[in-house]
Amino acid sequence: MRISLLQTDIQWADPMANMQAIGPTLSACEGSDLCVLPEMWPTGFCPRPTSETAHKQ
Repeated sequence: MRISLLQTDIQWADPMANMQAIGPTLSACEGSDLCVLPEMWPTGFCPRPTSETAHKQ
């Protein structure tokens, strides 16, 4: 079994940007049986919106 582990930079509080940015990174998984991404990578890790991030939601 071939497993690929991926790490990517995230855009804080911008799930859509994170989803769009992962495409090229996922191409590195070609031929893998399993592709592992960091937990919560698409969410942008924003548990409490601030005035700076609130406009993105």
